[in-house]
Amino acid sequence: GRLTIQTESVTLGAESMNLDPELSPGGYVKITVSDDGFGMTSDVAARAFEPFFNTKGVGEGTGLGLSTCYGILKQNHGHITLESRSGEVSTFVLYVPKSADQPDAPAEVEPFNDLVGGSETVLLVEDEEA
Repeated sequence: GRLTIQTESVTLGAESMNLDPELSPGGYVKITVSDDGFGMTSDVAARAFEPFFNTKGVGEGTGLGLSTCYGILKQNHGHITLESRSGEVSTFVLYVPKSADQPDAPAEVEPFNDLVGGSETVLLVEDEEA
């Protein structure tokens, strides 16, 4: 399948209350994640953010991924929405508040010219069959 991730900077006004009454107007990073998989039924979508909810078989997942994402966003005054229908695209939209703090100036780094490259190996560990 295809996974699409889009980001944009947005400013939410009073209409943000329609998304979530706890959202404050202001600057957010909007992250949209879509897949072209099988979608979810309305029953599954309604429970998608519940801890330990899982549509997979026993031992094939904990059901904690989306609930963890939801919890982290809420703790940081953000929001997540889900739009999905069975047999169609699923789309998650995350709103992450922008920080008002200014980043520290980057540290001075001496250039390192003795880099050796071309023989690196990347190990990807996946718990699902290819």
